Formats: sequence, C-alpha cells, structure tokens
Amino acid sequence: MSSPLTSSSAGSEQLRAVFQAYVDSWTNGDEAARRAVFANDIVAEDPVGSPPMHGIEAWAKFWRDTAIPGAKAKATLTKFVACGNEALAAFTMQISPPGGAPPISIEVHETLVFNADRKIAKLRAYWNDSTMKVGG
Repeated sequence: MSSPLTSSSAGSEQLRAVFQAYVDSWTNGDEAARRAVFANDIVAEDPVGSPPMHGIEAWAKFWRDTAIPGAKAKATLTKFVACGNEALAAFTMQISPPGGAPPISIEVHETLVFNADRKIAKLRAYWNDSTMKVGG
C-alpha cells in the first residue's frame, strides 16, 4: 500500500532530496535554504523531550540561539527511510568552533512528517550526550 506522497521510489527520492537540502544548508551556512524546506507551521522538538517549537520563526530562532559564533558546520546524511509522508533520517553534524577549540561531532536521528507540498511539517530530533563526541 502506498501513500499519495511516496507512491513510488520517485516520491521517496523527492522527500530525501528535501531532507538533503536541509543537511546541505548546515554545511553551506545557508539559513534561507534551511527555512525553505520547512512548513510555516512546523512543529519541532529538538531534542525530543524539550518543549516543542511552533512555527518557522521559533524554529529559526532556535538555530540562531544554539549556534556557536564563528563555528563551521558540516552535516552528512547517513540514512534516510521514507514511508508514506513520513521518514526517519540519520546524520552526523560536525562542528568546528573557532580559535582552535576541539571539534564536536553529534549523531542525530530525526523523525519527519511531510505535508502535501513536500515541506517538513513535524520534526523530532533524537540526540543526547551519548551521541556527542568532543575532540578528534
């Protein structure tokens, strides 16, 4: 049985491309590209268990508030599984702080719900101290 969004492998690849654009936006430092993949009414929990953020403005504020000034980020998608209009994604975020501070690596798993426009409408991020590594 298939859903209208991913009735074929092509639909699944379209959702993967949306998420890849999100991952690439971190590497490219492009907040506008990052915002473009989300629905205006996004509900995001990052990490799961923290209060949900409602709307793209709250979500974008979270990115800015948690950024390390001057740091460079590189995100690498390692797994993406789409079923209907939902997906599970795994990626590694490598953060290089300025001034010779040790690098930080975070393994993140996210569950996603896409709307009919193929924008991410719900995101739940799973990460904690056990998925973080400081230093090389």
